[in-house]
Amino acid sequence: MTMFDAAEQTLLHGQSAPVLSKLSRFWVPGRLEIMGKHTDYCGGHSLLCAVPLGFAVVATPTPAASSITIHTRLESKDLQITLPLDPELLLEQLSTLKSNHHWALYNATVIYRLATNFTLTTGCTISVDCSLPPASGMSSSSAVICYMWLVLNSFNGIEEQQNFRDAIGSDEGSLYTYLGNIENGKSFVSTDGKFCLEGLSGVGTFGGSEDHTAIMSSEPNKIKMWRFAPTSLVETVDFPADIKFVICVSGAKAEKTKGSMSDYNDAALLAAYAALCYCVFLRKQANDNSSAQNLFLPEVALCNPTAPNLAEVVRHAKAHTHGGKNLRLYISDAIASVEVGNLKSSLEAGGGTGTITGTGTGIGTGTLIDAELISSIANHLQVEHVVTRFEQFYDESEVLVSSAIRAFQTADEQSLGRIIDASHEATVAKLKNTIPETEWLPREARRLNAIAASAFGAGYGGSCYAVVREGEAEQFMERWKQSYDREFPEPGAGNENENENNRLPRVFFVMSPCCGALKL
Repeated sequence: MTMFDAAEQTLLHGQSAPVLSKLSRFWVPGRLEIMGKHTDYCGGHSLLCAVPLGFAVVATPTPAASSITIHTRLESKDLQITLPLDPELLLEQLSTLKSNHHWALYNATVIYRLATNFTLTTGCTISVDCSLPPASGMSSSSAVICYMWLVLNSFNGIEEQQNFRDAIGSDEGSLYTYLGNIENGKSFVSTDGKFCLEGLSGVGTFGGSEDHTAIMSSEPNKIKMWRFAPTSLVETVDFPADIKFVICVSGAKAEKTKGSMSDYNDAALLAAYAALCYCVFLRKQANDNSSAQNLFLPEVALCNPTAPNLAEVVRHAKAHTHGGKNLRLYISDAIASVEVGNLKSSLEAGGGTGTITGTGTGIGTGTLIDAELISSIANHLQVEHVVTRFEQFYDESEVLVSSAIRAFQTADEQSLGRIIDASHEATVAKLKNTIPETEWLPREARRLNAIAASAFGAGYGGSCYAVVREGEAEQFMERWKQSYDREFPEPGAGNENENENNRLPRVFFVMSPCCGALKL
């Protein structure tokens, strides 16, 4: 029985007279972040493709219903929930789902946002079968956002509604940004700034649209380089036919809406602080030098007018540094020159909203930082943390991503190994979002003669990949698995101190880049 057969069987069970011709089927995969660790919400670059695992979705419209019923299966349990289309009725239920970390939080978040921004008149019944390991770092949560969009758009014609045509239109990057906004709760503003789709409660993360972009846009045997904020395709190259990815799902959870969410958001907050520090530096320089009064990010169009991101900082610095200065060093020194304590106090005094007081920058933070998350990071914020976060972003986004796509394109194995090694080691040393397993696995893969290897995803658990020659992939996978089991025995294999509640099954598989989401 295929995944679609299983989902269809669940959908049809108990229905009075289902009409098979009205069933719609969708495939929505997970994603592999080859390069681009925590770069998307900073406006940076990522190198992406889809994986062969994902969601098989079968749905049928129920025009007479004012609700959406979802069937799924998690941890060998058949689950079902019915959610109202009316956003006012859904709001109270949504709050309960969020506080309980309910499995249907993402589904409800999509319904609430779409019902508020657009018109939903047709309910539906959805049945899902999933092969993605949960919380594995392959964006199963963002895939839920994507399949809910595909189903609800298919049955309600959202793309034909005037609000959608005005704000998003036919630009695929704008759609992927909007899907990211559903998850992070931010408002979507059209590229010309004329239209806004109001932001509402997301799921609690400060992520960008990298995951949604990879899931929706990927093609078989292609890897794509994207730039974010706004989302735009930079380049597509063929994946070399004689190499494969070997994926290891570590078995450690990487759930963005539970224990790791504050750690995940810390990386976003540090990036925001770094950009703000640079702007404070510019304002101080302007006040000290009357000839530099127009230095406040001139000639740089901001994606969010109230909060410059690190990619915009880099663009500004490129245009306004002189005398052959080292760009990375120049920005690092600028950030380090700002008294972070004063910036922190200003943010806290403002409650995390509105315009930052006491700095003279005129930068608002209302859609970027809230008071609760400021409090979570403020006590341990130091200037070196902020500088280090910028350096990781700069190296990854401005240097390593573009170098990696060239190495894939030219099959330069030596350079590819060096580039991806640098990315992984910066994850360990600068982002500090690995765990012992995901720190060790790529290094062991390299010891076993992988061409390249890295952890990927948001971090704090999740998965790793290795790049290997096609003819060696299966044998390499088995050796890598055996090494992992020896170094980190699974629960029940002699490791009595392991907390089984924080573990998932270990999964290894071989893949090439796969197709993105589609309606079959």
